[in-house]
Amino acid sequence: MGTRTPLYPMPHTWSSKATSYTSLQAPGQNMPYVNPAQSSTTFTATDRPRFNYALSAVFVDLTPVAMKVLQDVLEEIREEYPEHEVVIVEEFASAGLWPFVLGAPLPKGCTRFPKVITFSTLPFAGSSVGTAPFRPGLPPDSSVEGRARNAALYESFRQFELELIGHANAVYQRLGATRKAPGYLLGLWATGADLTVQPCSPSLEYPRSDLSPNVRFIGGTPRADVGPELVLPEWWGELSDAKTGDSPKNIVFVSQGTVMVDYGMLLIPTIKALADREDCMVIGVLGQRGAKLDNVMLPANAKVVDYLLYAAILPYVDVFINNGVHAGCYAWSAYGPSWSRM
Repeated sequence: MGTRTPLYPMPHTWSSKATSYTSLQAPGQNMPYVNPAQSSTTFTATDRPRFNYALSAVFVDLTPVAMKVLQDVLEEIREEYPEHEVVIVEEFASAGLWPFVLGAPLPKGCTRFPKVITFSTLPFAGSSVGTAPFRPGLPPDSSVEGRARNAALYESFRQFELELIGHANAVYQRLGATRKAPGYLLGLWATGADLTVQPCSPSLEYPRSDLSPNVRFIGGTPRADVGPELVLPEWWGELSDAKTGDSPKNIVFVSQGTVMVDYGMLLIPTIKALADREDCMVIGVLGQRGAKLDNVMLPANAKVVDYLLYAAILPYVDVFINNGVHAGCYAWSAYGPSWSRM
């Protein structure tokens, strides 16, 4: 699940050997969605109201529904498997569990709330004396001057953070939470679970001298398998020939991601810049099923597809041009060799 899809859970259960699993999945349909595609390139404090609204509408305001689904699933598991230990593995910012973490009444049959593991597919969002607040994109600085800069930035965002955490705490307390979330909301989501797992090496993150002890870096995830049932574009044979034929070409893969889908930012400029390169084949992915690149004449060396799994395309790719999203970085780290982030 990417961040474009709100964490709106739908229960699905299955069993394997003696262990039972329950998945809370996000269909991403008929959900409120705030599109930041028009946001400015340079982050300023004036962007914060839009950012706060996005977090509130897409995540916090879904908490009552998500919590009810989680409660129903836990009660069902307790009834069917009363002796089993339950562990919740959640994606960053999963809406339904935070009232429980903050003291809301336990689901029926639970003597304590299950341990929670956050599997984060985002850059680490926790605060630190050595980093600026999450999102400005400033490099870390733990020097005396840098810490002063960071403290000033946190203070400049303080009112926005208070509004956001205040709204979240009000929602959580209406749902039974007995404690308020401390600090700021992204910090709760980043470190509030019993364990937060970052699927990368520490070198991919900013160094933090005060990193929470419940954060673990586990390295990159294994390469995903592509099953025979995957429907590939009709030009896939051309890609194979371009990669392994008598006159191999450099395969350039470009993606703008699934949120900021302004194709004029990366995809179209890349296609135009390499249009005359006979030694390159450019593959562009639009990031949304059914999407089309209208009013753009594709050169002979370019192909465009609406949606494509990383696991299918990356084994062929020589250069990956993307918007710096962490999911793409994680996937590319499993395939290498060159990575261009814009």
